Amino acid sequence: MKNVEVQIKYECSYCEGVGVVQGYEWKEFWEQPNAKDMTNEETEQWFEERGYMHWSSYQCGQRVRLFPEEEVPCNECEGSKVLYRWVPVESILPRQLTR
Repeated sequence: MKNVEVQIKYECSYCEGVGVVQGYEWKEFWEQPNAKDMTNEETEQWFEERGYMHWSSYQCGQRVRLFPEEEVPCNECEGSKVLYRWVPVESILPRQLTR
């Protein structure tokens, strides 16, 4: 019998099928021992000091400072929540069916 492969679809294990992961800036922030006790001003200063804050586009003639996104699309599945791979048909069917 020829080596036959089938494509399977499975949940992304990196994001656990959610499609997003925590942004690296926020991961770094939350790894600090005192992060949950910081005030909004201290948090903004922490992000500012590391160059993580950015400006919004103009809205009503003004721009505002923004934090980085806390959740970003998963790099592994690119936000699709699933992955695909080719596997030998023998690996998914009972042995007697592939003879």
